[in-house]
Amino acid sequence: MLTDLQTRKLTRAFHLADMNHDGVLEKSDYEQYAAQMAHAFDVAADSAAYQMLNQKILGDWEMSRRMLSRDDDKITLQEFLALHDGVIHSPMFDAFVAGYVDSTLSMWRVIDPDGPANAANPFRFARFLKTFGVSQADADEAFRHLDKNGNGIMERAEMIAAQKEFFASNDPNAAGNWLLGAY
Repeated sequence: MLTDLQTRKLTRAFHLADMNHDGVLEKSDYEQYAAQMAHAFDVAADSAAYQMLNQKILGDWEMSRRMLSRDDDKITLQEFLALHDGVIHSPMFDAFVAGYVDSTLSMWRVIDPDGPANAANPFRFARFLKTFGVSQADADEAFRHLDKNGNGIMERAEMIAAQKEFFASNDPNAAGNWLLGAY
């Protein structure tokens, strides 16, 4: 069962993903998410990079629908919370998080080829959060929390730790709580 803190963080994630603010997640939210990320990373809509980005994000949509065993095209907040509760308490949680981070890094290598190969720098991270309407100042603050060793790069291991903390930690001071900006 999700704790109050986990519910609060995941509710924020849901509302950030609900791009049209209609209270449900739909394929169109994920399409808009892909378009906004392409814009944030200056990726042309007619490019191969955009096609890969769109394919990855729509793949996330399909995975969520399948995990819920849903035939309709809407995910409510309660379904979103239940989905993540199941993932967090699954023996596959670590593998799920690592796979998600690796697919994100793969996507970033295509849409931000000049950035670090297997990490996020402050610029890349701020562009990612810009997709969700998070300000530059909030993105910078979040990065300071997530870059645990303070070297200016959030390496893969730090990204995995941040994801795990965001989803599973009930510590209000955990750095991973900042994954999507201030919660």
